[in-house]
Amino acid sequence: MKKNVLFFTGLLVAILISIIIYLIVRKPVHDKDIYFVETDKVFNEYNGTKLIKNNLIKRQEIQKRVMDSMLAEIQVRESGINISSLNEEQKVAFLAKRNAYTRLMKEYQEKNEDEFQQSQQALWIQINQYIKDYGTENKIVYILGANGTGNLMFADTSYNITKPVVEYINTRFEGKH
Repeated sequence: MKKNVLFFTGLLVAILISIIIYLIVRKPVHDKDIYFVETDKVFNEYNGTKLIKNNLIKRQEIQKRVMDSMLAEIQVRESGINISSLNEEQKVAFLAKRNAYTRLMKEYQEKNEDEFQQSQQALWIQINQYIKDYGTENKIVYILGANGTGNLMFADTSYNITKPVVEYINTRFEGKH
């Protein structure tokens, strides 16, 4: 009987020690497994976004100069002439110039919107891949995106990894990693 009591006491102590060791050693689910990034900040601070935006702005500035030049020419013609005094051929040429201006303006706007949408989509594909790589390299289980739409209503700021993620994706973009 004494052997049984000693055996069960030893077994109980071993189980308790095992449980205590397990609780000390195991990593809690919420510790270093789930983080979040501020998606707008990641997108805007990504060097790829800055490069694309600068290229789009330069192209739009060139387009604006072309359009301003055409508009100035149209305005000069309008201010210096009386449309009713023009012959039919001159009226057609003048109206064609004005219509060309309107058509080109619309074409530029549509092209710029399409390029912006395509660029934004391509940037997000690249950013998402970099964030996935960051999570894999740092053994992170979840990286949530906080974008103000209610997907992530609150998180402790100590779990915000926006800054290191931006640094990581910019390093990857520059080809240094």
